Amino acid sequence: MEKIILTQTNLFEITDKKGKIHFGGVQYWFPKKGYIPQGACGATVGANIFGYLTRTQGDKQIAEPGDLQRKAGFLEFMKKAYPFLYPRAMGLMAEPFMQGAEEFGASFGVPMRAERLKVPIGRSCRPSAEKLTAFIAESLRRDIPVAHLVLSSGQTPTLDTWHWITIIGVDEETKIIDFIDNGVRLQADLTRWLETSILGGSFVRLVPADDPSSRANASIS
Repeated sequence: MEKIILTQTNLFEITDKKGKIHFGGVQYWFPKKGYIPQGACGATVGANIFGYLTRTQGDKQIAEPGDLQRKAGFLEFMKKAYPFLYPRAMGLMAEPFMQGAEEFGASFGVPMRAERLKVPIGRSCRPSAEKLTAFIAESLRRDIPVAHLVLSSGQTPTLDTWHWITIIGVDEETKIIDFIDNGVRLQADLTRWLETSILGGSFVRLVPADDPSSRANASIS
C-alpha cells in the first residue's frame, strides 16, 4: 500500500495579480453576468482536469505556455468549459458532466471518454471503500485526476454538499484523499464519507478515447 499522487501537481498552481497562489480554479472567479458562479463547480473541475491532462498527456495546446498558471488565462479556459459543464435546474449531475466533459475535450482536439463509479443512496448497494480507493488509485497511477460529485458531505467537514471537487491523490491504506476545491488543497477521509453521506455521489475520470480499456469500463458501478 502506498500514497499515490499526480506527477505534476504544481500545474494546478495559479497565480493572481497580487501574487497569491491558488490550487486550481475558483468558481467565484466567474463574472455574474452570463454565468452562475454558485453553480459553476462542475465547470471549474472540468477546467482543472483538462488543464492538467492537456499539458501532461495531450498533444494539443489549449493556451500559450504559462497562461493556465495565471488567473486571467485560467479564467478564460474556465469560460470555455462552462457551455459544456453549466449547472442545470438541480446543478450538474454526473451524466451531463460526463457528456459535457467528452464534448469539451473534443472541441479542442483532445478526445476523452468518461468513466464513472457511482455511490448510490442505499448504503447496502454502495461499493466498498476499497473499491473506491482502487478506482481512484488506478486513475492517479495513469496520471489522471478524478472528479468527485459530493451529493452530501455526511460527517466529513472538508467536503461540501452538492459539489464537485478534483481529487489529486489518495493513500491506499488510510483511504485519505488529497483534493483541490476552489483554490485550496485539502484532505478528506473517504471511508468516513462513504459511511455517513446521506445521498452518495459519483467519481468520474477521463481517459483517452482511443484507450481500448475505456470502452470496457465506461459504466463502472
